[in-house]
Amino acid sequence: MNAVPAAAPAAAPVSGWRSLRFLQLLLFVVASLLLLPLQVRFRLFAAVTQILILNGILVAISASGRKRLQRRLLIGVYVCDLALQAASLRLQVRGLSLTADAAGAVTIAIFVGIILDYVFRSSKITADTLFAAIVAYLFLAIAFSRAYAILHAVEPASFNLRPGASVDVELLYFSFVTIATLGYGDVVPRMPLTQMLAVIEAVAGQFYVAVLIAWLVSLYAGRRVAER
Repeated sequence: MNAVPAAAPAAAPVSGWRSLRFLQLLLFVVASLLLLPLQVRFRLFAAVTQILILNGILVAISASGRKRLQRRLLIGVYVCDLALQAASLRLQVRGLSLTADAAGAVTIAIFVGIILDYVFRSSKITADTLFAAIVAYLFLAIAFSRAYAILHAVEPASFNLRPGASVDVELLYFSFVTIATLGYGDVVPRMPLTQMLAVIEAVAGQFYVAVLIAWLVSLYAGRRVAER
């Protein structure tokens, strides 16, 4: 009598944290944007931004899998960013502040790259994958806002900002408006470099939504239909 082959072990269920990591990060970003006026009023914008970036780094580390190089690179750049920011607050050196801003932009860019790598190597498109793609889109806008802040610090005439308004908040708003191609026109880039960077962000944002997000949604919907 032939022996009955043993059943294959069931796949380990996804833990509660891993299934909600990108959703909670998405909700954190949305809440941070909605509460932006309060952050400005009580001077909490920098602190909330750091908490948001730290949240994103922890999620990116969990999504990087066994790729230790990604994790080490992300953590290393983030630690450098924190050290540079602390030094710039103490020493009040303009070049040091610009370097800290650049390290912050690189940190977010690496984070976005890790999340997109996770999206593309996912063998199965799930709600977690969709939330990851949306989070990467939002953080892409944040990364561009840091690049705009650096250019504005180097050349204050790069943008026409409202007098007395927070530069970081104004450029964050401009970045989200640009990546969504709304084009309200209340904040306008004036220098050729900032104009071309805005064009790149707008084009990248359109391709991201029209190609990547649409492709992921179609795969997710197709999988849901096939499972019925």
